[in-house]
Amino acid sequence: MTEFVDVNDLIQRWGARAILEDYETSPVWVFEGLIEKGDQWIVSGAPKSGKSRLALQIAIAASEGTEFFGYKCTSRQKVLYIDFELSKRLSAERVVTMYANSKNKLVNNSYFFRCSDYKSIDILNEDDTRTLQAQIEALKPDLIIFDVLARMHGVDENSNPEMTKVMLRARQLSGDAAHIIVHHARKETYGNGGAKAIRGASSIHGEVNGVISLAVEGSKQGSHSVVFSLRGPKDPGKKWLDGKELMFNLVQADESIDKDEKLEAVFRSIFADDKAKSSGKLSAVLGNLLGITARNATPKMTKAVETGLLHKEQIGNRMMYSLAKISSSSI
Repeated sequence: MTEFVDVNDLIQRWGARAILEDYETSPVWVFEGLIEKGDQWIVSGAPKSGKSRLALQIAIAASEGTEFFGYKCTSRQKVLYIDFELSKRLSAERVVTMYANSKNKLVNNSYFFRCSDYKSIDILNEDDTRTLQAQIEALKPDLIIFDVLARMHGVDENSNPEMTKVMLRARQLSGDAAHIIVHHARKETYGNGGAKAIRGASSIHGEVNGVISLAVEGSKQGSHSVVFSLRGPKDPGKKWLDGKELMFNLVQADESIDKDEKLEAVFRSIFADDKAKSSGKLSAVLGNLLGITARNATPKMTKAVETGLLHKEQIGNRMMYSLAKISSSSI
């Protein structure tokens, strides 16, 4: 028997007036203009890149009601940081160090909670998550950090159907809280690969509201960089960081240097196969990648040779280019 449906109820909930009402509803921000209540985000990075440090920095900023890389936290948020990786002692040491060893300041923060009770959990097993679910419901956090995704399930990370279930279950477990899942990315040979470098199934990225990708750069701009992949808010572009200390700090980027480094990245990608290229082939490939003519690509090749990035050698009747073993500081 077909279940009775009240059409008038559907009109009220799905019709034009309901659409306008939802449109005029103000968002409830965790970080204004970036992370909204109920959002699911990923902080990704290659092993040892500092992604857990970055996630913890976000957690502390939200609990203190301060800003994160220019995004304001409008009010203090109750934050639950679930650390699946570190022991209780090491996890606590990292938190205290983030507070510059100011134990009094940490004690006065009644909005921050760290859980190190679980070393792994099968998020798809309700018996396995029953206690954690009850703890989250009792604490009622505004923001939850899960560190790290690999310890939250036992399925094939490369399976789209399985990882879709994992990400949807993480939403269910988090309730109304915004939540950030720390996840591994592939190690990039150069630069910041962004969301496309996330390890595993594409559904991991597809299910979330946004990704913050961290990468070690060691360039003239900064030791690290972050790029964003956003579904709703405006993309803020690449941000350069100084990550020499435990906290990451924004650095003012020099746009001219950034352009040089992007061009160097293009050259490195062309010569990723370690094979020399003829002048004609290189100018054609470079022009295609930069969206310019082959003729306009030639001066960029000349500059790359002058600065030591490329090596040029006459072989027979052809001029051949290859990536220099030791590149210059700038092109």
